[in-house]
Amino acid sequence: MFIDTRSEFIFRDPDALEALLQYDWRTRLVLTDGEVVGEPGRPGAVRGTDGSSAILRHMQRLNCIKALHGVRRQGGRMRLWRVEQVLKLQAALDLKGLTGERMSACAEALAGPAAEAVEAAVAGWRRHVGTAAPSPAAPARLRRYEAGLLADPPRVARAVETSVRRFVAENRFDAVEAPAFLL
Repeated sequence: MFIDTRSEFIFRDPDALEALLQYDWRTRLVLTDGEVVGEPGRPGAVRGTDGSSAILRHMQRLNCIKALHGVRRQGGRMRLWRVEQVLKLQAALDLKGLTGERMSACAEALAGPAAEAVEAAVAGWRRHVGTAAPSPAAPARLRRYEAGLLADPPRVARAVETSVRRFVAENRFDAVEAPAFLL
């Protein structure tokens, strides 16, 4: 797709960044704050946010997610998020929904003993393109607000895998077409 480690120079050139942002985020694999959490009248890619970018700042402070920075034409910088970082955010929000715990506890669970399995699930998100979303009861058949989940690395890994699969299915990565010049 568009973004890889060799092409991060795009973020330093305001014209190149503006041109990149014209494409669908599912093609370019990098999202703006508004595309992650949503804007008035337009939902974001992530479920469970209130439309405020405060959750992004909070998770960034917890070292759960890391932003890329682009230069705006009018000056200043803007945060951009790789899809993998957005998947971690969605996984933390889903863990919060399952356990009722604070976001900081959910971020710690993602970075704890299950970190290797979490990274593997996030890195392998492309294999879920074109699959159906799991049923709402599928996250390991967990009862709502099961706080003990965060202390069980295999269950955290299964919950993250389910979260990744649901994110990919709900955002319909299979429905977006590559720009004609890439075909």
